Amino acid sequence: MYLNIIVPCYNESDRLPVNKYFDFLKLNKKVKIIFVNDGSTDSTKNLVNKLFNEFPKQIKILSYKINKGKGNAVRDGFLYAVRQNMNGNLAYLDADLSTSLEECKLLSEKINDKVKFV
Repeated sequence: MYLNIIVPCYNESDRLPVNKYFDFLKLNKKVKIIFVNDGSTDSTKNLVNKLFNEFPKQIKILSYKINKGKGNAVRDGFLYAVRQNMNGNLAYLDADLSTSLEECKLLSEKINDKVKFV
């Protein structure tokens, strides 16, 4: 099962656990992460680009010059995934991984093909 995770980011450079993303993506090739850089003014964009350079097939980046708000960032990430016909489940996590990537994957695996959101 494929999993696509939307991660909104606004000035997350001090909180973005890059190593956790790196370790997780290295072990989970069927996971894609869509980072929505929502007008960050710190080095968030550089950190996300660093991840993209390591995992270009698993990382997608949407970037805005002006902050649109977390809700809009999440919505835009979901719309991007749908428009790109990304296969698998869709999820959303905070950039600081207050809920872990592993937990998100575990929950995603519990959802079977009979569950549909319309």
